[in-house]
Amino acid sequence: MSTVLIKLEHDRNITLKLYDEVMLNTGDVPRLFDQNRLSGSLEYKMSDHWSIESGYINLIQSITDSEYLQRHIIRTTLHHKIAYRKQS
Repeated sequence: MSTVLIKLEHDRNITLKLYDEVMLNTGDVPRLFDQNRLSGSLEYKMSDHWSIESGYINLIQSITDSEYLQRHIIRTTLHHKIAYRKQS
């Protein structure tokens, strides 16, 4: 889910992003559940080509049938969109 929280001047926005990913093993594997990633972040659009996003990920990963690894991850990402134009 992604929704604009605040609209600023010059087409700049602050956007809230939330997601939950569940990864499953398929085929001939001993465990069906592999991992779950629950995340929330805020993205600030600085221009049409640049934005920065900071957030949190709670990662739960299956190690054995009864053991799970839990990680708390803080991340910051700088996004750049390359201007692509076809030449005629």
